[in-house]
Amino acid sequence: MHYRIVLAHRGQDAFAQEVEQAAHAAAEDLSYARGLLEFESGPFSDEPIPQVVVYLASEAGRDDSCVNHVIQDALDYDIAILPVVRAGEGSTFADRLPEALRCVNAALWEQGGAAVARSLLRMLGLVEAERRIFISYRQFETQNMATQLHTELVQRGFDVFLDRFSIDPGVDFQRRLEDDLCDKAFVLLLESDGLGESKWVRHEIAYAHAHRIEILALTLPDCTNRMREIDDAFRHELTKRRVTSDGLLSADYLADTLDAIELAHARALRRRREQILGSVRQKLCAQGCECQPADDWCILAKQPGNRASGLFWITPRCPATKDFYGISQQHERLIQQGEGVLKGVVVHESGRLTDDSQEVMSWLSHVSGKELATVETCSL
Repeated sequence: MHYRIVLAHRGQDAFAQEVEQAAHAAAEDLSYARGLLEFESGPFSDEPIPQVVVYLASEAGRDDSCVNHVIQDALDYDIAILPVVRAGEGSTFADRLPEALRCVNAALWEQGGAAVARSLLRMLGLVEAERRIFISYRQFETQNMATQLHTELVQRGFDVFLDRFSIDPGVDFQRRLEDDLCDKAFVLLLESDGLGESKWVRHEIAYAHAHRIEILALTLPDCTNRMREIDDAFRHELTKRRVTSDGLLSADYLADTLDAIELAHARALRRRREQILGSVRQKLCAQGCECQPADDWCILAKQPGNRASGLFWITPRCPATKDFYGISQQHERLIQQGEGVLKGVVVHESGRLTDDSQEVMSWLSHVSGKELATVETCSL
């Protein structure tokens, strides 16, 4: 599996080389990601691999037909796009962005581009802290395959929930399932004939749908009792030759299946962030705020007349320490640029935290001076 970054620009060759070097340096910090990045300067590929288009912002690029063609194709094919704006240049963001990207959060290139490189890895689904998968299955039908996929995905740098490894004796089973589901952006469902008879699996699917957590079904051969809640577009069909007699994925097909899971996960994580980002922006605009990007997944909101300003940091999972660190870094950068007094808010969607997590997050909120909110409760 390779991860492709397409660099769209006009006359920004030196800048493109800087981006490539920064991305490779960031990937070196992730042992499982070393050597997996590839870069292109032309149109993106229709090959089914995770990829992102990086627009290197400039006034020349804004009006270039080739650049705009790449951007429009990426939008049409649901390919992630990250506009990157170099700090310190005279023109405004709007002067350097094509019309199609005016509503897309841009990233600011400064201090060697480390923050932009991390954003790219997040958008590709490569950052370890974001690579979280929940495996839903029926034990007596697909336990061997679930264990096999758990092992292989962990080796690829994923944090994988599988009940036989993840739940201690004496723990409230349903509560633990929901706690782990809300901390994942992706459910891998092993679809077998008896799957619908499991109340736990039905609960997991219902919870995932209610919280906009994407599901990919690996459908076993000859499975006739398929889950009606799963659209065929989110199914990966397994044939008889791909599954061994002891219920494992065959060695020659295992890598292809893992690649398909990685691709689906990367797309699901980006879509989940975009959904939350869009919901937050819509809510703030309804409150009369003017919104603009402050980072790839961060919104700077202002009320007309500069009565109040706020920085809203989006997380697709349960909030964590690094979210408060991230918003504090962005907050400090904006203050140094003269933004004045800013309210800081970490926004998540689940609205549910364990008692221990809630206590830690409340303490972090108090210490950092940043609020914790859900999509429903965030406001300026």
